[in-house]
Amino acid sequence: MIYDTANSGDTWWRWPNNQSAKPAKASPKEAMFAASNSSLMSPGLNEAFAFVTGGSDGSRLFIAQHHDLLDNGGSSFATMSLPFLRSESSGAFSVAARYPSSGNLSPDIMIVGGDYKRPDSSASTAFFIPFSQMAAFRHAHGAQTPPHGYRSAVAYDEKTKTWITVGPNGTDVSTDDGKNWRALKPKPGQPADADKNWNALSLPFAVGPNGRIGKLRDDALKP
Repeated sequence: MIYDTANSGDTWWRWPNNQSAKPAKASPKEAMFAASNSSLMSPGLNEAFAFVTGGSDGSRLFIAQHHDLLDNGGSSFATMSLPFLRSESSGAFSVAARYPSSGNLSPDIMIVGGDYKRPDSSASTAFFIPFSQMAAFRHAHGAQTPPHGYRSAVAYDEKTKTWITVGPNGTDVSTDDGKNWRALKPKPGQPADADKNWNALSLPFAVGPNGRIGKLRDDALKP
C-alpha cells in the first residue's frame, strides 16, 4: 500500500487514485524493511520516487519520477530485480540517489542490505546502478570488495564524493561508486565502538539502538 500527503500529514490518499491505474503489486513473500527509514526515497517534485524490497520472494527496486506518479495516479513504476540473497531476513534495506551536476533528472542509485540475522556476512550487501543504465534497467553492479557485513542504511556525501553505509558490525565507505568498500575505523580519542551499532543515516548524523546518536567527524572520510 502506498499513501501520499500534500498537507503535512493532515490528509492522506492511497495510490492509485484513479480507477484505470494499476498499483505496484507485491509478491506474497515480498516486503519493505523499516530498519533505517530509508527503504523509501521521496525527494523533490522533479526527482525520483523509489523504494526497495526484500524477503523470500526476492528483492526489487521500484522507481518513477514523482510528478509522473501524481499525474498517472501512482501507476508509473518501473521495476528491477535485485541480486540480493532470498530469505525472510534478507534483501534490500536502503536506497540512496546521487544526481548528476549536468541537471539530468536520472540519478545514480546505491542500494545496500544483506541478512540482518547474519550481520557479519558480506555476501550480497551492496549494488550500484549508474543513471546511464537506469532507463534500460539492465544491470546492478555488485562490489568487488563489499561492505563487511549486513548494512541497513546508505547515504552520499557530496562534499567528499563518498558513499557511506552503516550496520551493526561496522561502517564502510566507497569513493569508486561501490566497486570497493573500506572499513571506517575509530580514530585516536574516539570510543572503540564508534563505527558500530548504527541503524540509520541522515548525514552528518547516525542513530542506533537505545537512543544512540553519532555525528560524522569532518576528517573521518579522509583516507
